[in-house]
Amino acid sequence: MSVTHIDVDVRMVSIEGGAAGDHTVEGITTRDVLKSVMYFSSDTSLTIATLTDEFKITANGVINNTGGTATTDGYLVVFYISAGPCGGDLNRN
Repeated sequence: MSVTHIDVDVRMVSIEGGAAGDHTVEGITTRDVLKSVMYFSSDTSLTIATLTDEFKITANGVINNTGGTATTDGYLVVFYISAGPCGGDLNRN
């Protein structure tokens, strides 16, 4: 029985929250796959929320949740699978 594995380049970036709309994520590209966006409040409420369904990669270096949740008083932790510098488009069907 042979042993095989697949190397997957999963990346995590923490960014400041803000108004719903564009958020800059250095390194993310439209060829990558967004896996999770989590919100962590920095106030006394200690709110944690999964907002993945609100976000899309809309341009290289940008995720967007226009019309979604404002994350002004906290941080976003973004997980994505990188296509890498030589990789193909991971979003194709």
